[in-house]
Amino acid sequence: MRHLEENHGARYNARHDGIEDRMVSANLPEHTMVTEMNSVTRTAAYLIERGSEATEAERDAYESRKRALMVKLDQVE
Repeated sequence: MRHLEENHGARYNARHDGIEDRMVSANLPEHTMVTEMNSVTRTAAYLIERGSEATEAERDAYESRKRALMVKLDQVE
């Protein structure tokens, strides 16, 4: 998944300046189902390790990714 939504201001600026294809994430491969599951699992382990030090933003991002993954998995069946 892209880090920035298509309508995000930074992406708009890069597109307007003609450099969108040179953004750091421009040529990264997309996750497969397996790599996405691995990434979500690693994030869960990271949050467990951080315990109460984990920020609300980190937890929210994790929950959002996990929900999106579960939706994808439901569609596969």
